[in-house]
Amino acid sequence: MTPTWQIALYAAPFVALLAGLALGRLTSREATRARRLGAELEGALKETELLRAELAASREEQADYQRKVSDHMVGTVDRLRDLALQYRAVYDHLAEGAQELCPERFPAIQSPMDTDLLTEGSSEAVRPEGTEPSEGGDAPDRPDEGESAT
Repeated sequence: MTPTWQIALYAAPFVALLAGLALGRLTSREATRARRLGAELEGALKETELLRAELAASREEQADYQRKVSDHMVGTVDRLRDLALQYRAVYDHLAEGAQELCPERFPAIQSPMDTDLLTEGSSEAVRPEGTEPSEGGDAPDRPDEGESAT
């Protein structure tokens, strides 16, 4: 019979080999898992960067749109002010003609609009004293022209 120390001497390398194989398999699984997680993390980081770039582009587009809307509104205000001034010129022309052509029927037509209010550039609606808003908006009431004899 062989002594037990000889069996242990021959069995020890096999046990070490088996332990090494088990340890290698375990570390291989962990390394594979770590590589997979690393690849997922890289993909998530790339996606995050793409989303950040998309967000920045969207914010820039929104700011550009807001600038365009603001510019459009400024232009609209200018055009409405011009329209009011032109309306005033037409009204003054008609009132002047009525006074010259029919002085007895239209004794002192005064313009209810104050041109200083139109040219100040104020965005607030200001009415001359003694005028009330009409049903159609903030335009001042005009003198009654229907009181003339028919």
